[in-house]
Amino acid sequence: MIPESVYQTITRKLRGRDRMKERAETRLMKARMKAGISSTGNESGGSAGHISDRTGQAAVAIVTAERQLQRVMKWLTVFEAVDAIYPPDSNEGRAADLIFRKGKSQQDICRIMGCTRSTVRRWIDSYVFRCALIAIAEGLINKRELTHSNE
Repeated sequence: MIPESVYQTITRKLRGRDRMKERAETRLMKARMKAGISSTGNESGGSAGHISDRTGQAAVAIVTAERQLQRVMKWLTVFEAVDAIYPPDSNEGRAADLIFRKGKSQQDICRIMGCTRSTVRRWIDSYVFRCALIAIAEGLINKRELTHSNE
């Protein structure tokens, strides 16, 4: 069993997984453009040797955006690993695809797959739990998040 807050975080990321990388790359590109640095890392202006608060703030924004992109890539690796465990032709994989990528409800899945809501819930819980286990191994979920309960 995982805390509800962790479960919700994972399901939110699963719903947005197709846009995660693009958003993180866009944030990084904007931070670099604001700092006057091209995507290759070369400076595109500014005076030599002059360091200001603006420069420091830009550097922090770039590093933050790069770390966010690295974290997104780790989450995508987690989802790919779980997809390998539960391929699209498995019940868990198909249910997860219908809910998280196609936006179907549990009731829709019951109709499509000919099963009960409790069965769908079990499949989704299994999929999310597996994501949590791999995310813990990747350092994306820390001990504090696991021991903190919202109950």
